[in-house]
Amino acid sequence: MRGFMARMKTMRRTGRVLKVVAGGIMVLMGIAMITGYLSSFAIWLLQTFPALGRIG
Repeated sequence: MRGFMARMKTMRRTGRVLKVVAGGIMVLMGIAMITGYLSSFAIWLLQTFPALGRIG
């Protein structure tokens, strides 16, 4: 049980960092949507990495 609790503590710390990073990415995507750069970024991604067009 102690090992499990130690892992949970580590995961909690990592989870906080991931939440902050994901929140920052969401804010940047929102700004890109409002300014119209999201479409340009998506086109660049597809041109640079054509394999992404086959996903989904």
